Amino acid sequence: MIASSDIRFLGYKNWRGPFWKGSALFKLPEKPSELDIIMDVISHTEGRYYDSYNGYDSCRMTISPIQVCERGQYTGSDLLGYLMGVRGDRDLIKPIDDFGKEHGFIFTQDAKKRWRFHFLDERGSVDRDSELSQLVWRNSDGQKDSWTYEDREYAKGFAAAVINVMADPRGHRAQRDWLAKRVKLYAFKHAATLVKEAPDTPVGKALVAGLLSFCINNPSWAAKHCQIADESWKGARWTEDWLVHVMKQCTFGPRVAIYPHRWDAIRPSMEKHFGIDLPDFAADLEKWEVGIVSERPALKQSLSTKEAQWILRHVLFFDLGASGEDGDGVDGVYGKKTKGAVEAVQIICALDEVDGWIGKDTLTVLLGARDAWNDNLSEEQRQKITECARLDGLLIEAMRMKADATAA
Repeated sequence: MIASSDIRFLGYKNWRGPFWKGSALFKLPEKPSELDIIMDVISHTEGRYYDSYNGYDSCRMTISPIQVCERGQYTGSDLLGYLMGVRGDRDLIKPIDDFGKEHGFIFTQDAKKRWRFHFLDERGSVDRDSELSQLVWRNSDGQKDSWTYEDREYAKGFAAAVINVMADPRGHRAQRDWLAKRVKLYAFKHAATLVKEAPDTPVGKALVAGLLSFCINNPSWAAKHCQIADESWKGARWTEDWLVHVMKQCTFGPRVAIYPHRWDAIRPSMEKHFGIDLPDFAADLEKWEVGIVSERPALKQSLSTKEAQWILRHVLFFDLGASGEDGDGVDGVYGKKTKGAVEAVQIICALDEVDGWIGKDTLTVLLGARDAWNDNLSEEQRQKITECARLDGLLIEAMRMKADATAA
């Protein structure tokens, strides 16, 4: 059991309140459904734990692996009620009952059969913001200067009661079932259209999971920015390039400081579940763009970190270390050796951008080197050419292709 003394007191902007990262990790069933997998992606950046709890923002109480908000929506209460209904008795929510008896409230159904908290005095059902604040924070309004010691201890005790209900393994399957049925409801307007239209392909499934992650956090922003991305796209939709374009707009378009971290958190799960290659970190995603390297539309116009590393190591012969599956430094991590190799290419090619990151011109050079090596050299040339000559020759060819593309 979690004690109130275990609960931390944290803040966001001017908000302060109880916080518990969680101890009961969200786990997929042996045969996960599509919605289970979507929730797994989302949970990597939300709670990630069945018993996670955030009590320091306007939601007052945010719980579960995908962090459902109590304020206005009362989804926290709905979820708690569902857990108790599945069990068929009050045993599962005993920690809430015990704390409520001590502090004058009960968790029960209202006249409309909705599960809600109720004060045992004239205030009755908790159905207004002011009453919700009193329930979870006592006399505080959640702002940093409004907390007394007594209010802090009460808020931590309330949080501990809810956390202990959510941590009970008897309710984990019910949590997962309830959340899976609701997760697509967070997609509004254009986001809902894309979720509905998504084909049964790796890209389609990845788009739904990634987009819903942003929808969970702010449905309106996600709807607005996925529409901006989709309408500004000139190529074929439901491709990996289109997917990255949409995810880039959702990550950076709203200008929310935590969104780049959101991408860093969900990307590994998206790649694992859907077998696609995406920009590894938010810095890679921000710099990603479609480059023009030739008139051949079949050429891929972007590079993942692993693809760029492969070119740097196996085409241009830079030393990237011994990490990765083949011990060649191709590990998908944009570390110091990768950044140093990219910077060296930029210097050799006299590019304006000498920062170690793959911008538009550097992308053109790397793609040009790759395609010159793949397409323009015979097998005999590949065998005879020295490593040094190969580096010089390929970069010269890449620069020629860059010049041709610029002139066109």
